[in-house]
Amino acid sequence: MTNILLHKNLEKKKYPLYSVIQIPEYSNKPKYTKFKNFLENNSEDFCLWPACDNEDIGALEVDKENVFINTEKCIACLLCFSSNKTLEKSYEKVDKITNQIFPNFYEIKKIIEETDIFNGNIINLPRFGGNNRNIKSFSDFTSKKETTHISLWGCSILNFLSSDSQSRIGKEIEILKMDNPRDGRLDVCVLSGNKVIICESKVSLDSLLTENRYRLQLPSYKKECKRILDEFNLKFKTNKKLQIFLLTGGEETDLFPPTHSLCTSNVGNKSTRFYKELVEHEIKFISANALWIMMLRSLIKNRRLCWDILFDKIFDEKTLGLLTAGKVEFIKGRYEVTKIPKEILMSSEKDFSSLA
Repeated sequence: MTNILLHKNLEKKKYPLYSVIQIPEYSNKPKYTKFKNFLENNSEDFCLWPACDNEDIGALEVDKENVFINTEKCIACLLCFSSNKTLEKSYEKVDKITNQIFPNFYEIKKIIEETDIFNGNIINLPRFGGNNRNIKSFSDFTSKKETTHISLWGCSILNFLSSDSQSRIGKEIEILKMDNPRDGRLDVCVLSGNKVIICESKVSLDSLLTENRYRLQLPSYKKECKRILDEFNLKFKTNKKLQIFLLTGGEETDLFPPTHSLCTSNVGNKSTRFYKELVEHEIKFISANALWIMMLRSLIKNRRLCWDILFDKIFDEKTLGLLTAGKVEFIKGRYEVTKIPKEILMSSEKDFSSLA
């Protein structure tokens, strides 16, 4: 067994950095005002979540003084790095650690350094063997347990990728949909500066099509959240803007458009149905893999690729989604996966030491 020392808990804190994620518990009094209280930062307490799922992964081994990564269990989800936004007190350089925890690190690092991400070609995330792993890949991880896997992961990763040092997160935020008697929950909420991102998490394309509620959920959430945000802006004389996405896990190739050679969801016209709904209901999506590669790029380049800067530049009316290969556009009745110029990525970066 190989253990990598990630963090030395020199301050003897009960919960060492990198070992837990702090999720604010926002007030919900009166009922269904939790999103309003998220915006106003009215929190009652903090809920601590393990930065590494103990039941399904268990790669973080923590004692009173140290946090270790067990390389025989780690699947390189990168969640532990995101729990400490400034990367302070990491015992080893991050690129040295990432090199040790997954096998094709240099292959992906070469892509990042030479052509950058979102370059038109899919980036295949690492897969792991061994008998000590319950989960063999990041795609396996995001394809199950929506609340404790992809939603929690999305909250922490997007918080890390925020340009604002005072960014904050909310998970499972209750909201009343005025045009629907069924109450809802906002899986992922992150506020950074004047940007608010909300994600409805789904573990896979098959899951969201089987459940078949996303096409009604997202437009309804968007309408209600915008109403509350408009009231907040008026009250506090701010100009915060809302972005809402479908955050989808599982195999990324399932999310490619039906006309793309890499699409693996054409059986039963699943991809065709998905993209038709995206266009009809004006829904935009992000693959979990795309956020993962943004995170890894930030760690390798030691410059944060900020969602609250980048998404403004790439999500226009014709853009439907974001994959590791680039953005998916709907142009003149055709779906196209197009690369994102390096200049746009570089202009969306910030040094870790220069947070707003």
